[in-house]
Amino acid sequence: MVTLKRTFLLWAVLLHFAPLLKSQCLWTDSISGSYVDSVNAVGARFIQQINAIKERKCPSNALVFTGSSSIRIWKTLASDFPDLPVCNTGFGGSTLPELITYLPELVYNHAPKGLLIYCGENDISLYYSKIDDIINQFEQMADSLNRHLPNAQIWFLSIKPSLLSRQYLEKQNCINRRIKARIESFPGNRWHFINIQTAMLSPDGEPNPNLFLKDGLHMNAQGYQIWKQIIQDELGKSWNSSPKGN
Repeated sequence: MVTLKRTFLLWAVLLHFAPLLKSQCLWTDSISGSYVDSVNAVGARFIQQINAIKERKCPSNALVFTGSSSIRIWKTLASDFPDLPVCNTGFGGSTLPELITYLPELVYNHAPKGLLIYCGENDISLYYSKIDDIINQFEQMADSLNRHLPNAQIWFLSIKPSLLSRQYLEKQNCINRRIKARIESFPGNRWHFINIQTAMLSPDGEPNPNLFLKDGLHMNAQGYQIWKQIIQDELGKSWNSSPKGN
């Protein structure tokens, strides 16, 4: 009887504090280790893509879209934003450490007026990556962008849910909350957080299966239509007010 009472009390305490724990963005990492070191160990895996991208000619005062494969395979990007000088420099299954490494080739040499970033999904899906490490990489990326593009408008897309990475959904939620809070703390009005996650969930809070290709990871046309509408709305709030140059 004593054991049953203790068990009941333990569960009662856990249920009581569950909302608080969730709000504090806690996540139990599978193993310890450095995902940054692991990524850097294969740091040249996208070199052919990078060499091709750095030769790409972007429009003057471009709005550069960069990041991982959700950007790279956005085939209708130009037609989805016909009135904007968009330029796509997304590459492979990139992670934040790799994006930081290649910012000169992907972004800085184009001297963009604006920058839209989607990256971090692959970092989260590395089961040994820690939330604090990922946030640290975001901070390093933001520091570099602030130094090299002090006048550009910058939009960061939230990490999207997917069928393939369903087990990391709460980890994604944590990362999104922390990056959003960090961006909102930045001085000035250059940085913007765009939430594309909520619109990609079903009413039950699960990834919407109608938005993905057969691989369960990448989006189909319906998924990109959601991104297009949300991004258009957000760009309309600040693109025209951004400086004409850097």
